[in-house]
Amino acid sequence: MFGYSDITPVRAPATTLSLLVALFGLFYTAIVVSQFVGLVQFASRDSA
Repeated sequence: MFGYSDITPVRAPATTLSLLVALFGLFYTAIVVSQFVGLVQFASRDSA
């Protein structure tokens, strides 16, 4: 079967680690995107 939930953590430490990785990965992506948006806004404001 293909798709999600092919591999799932079984023990508590693995479950906790996978939850933390998912949350921090989401925040990391948001920070990277916000940095790019800030750079674009600065560049457009600087050229105007």
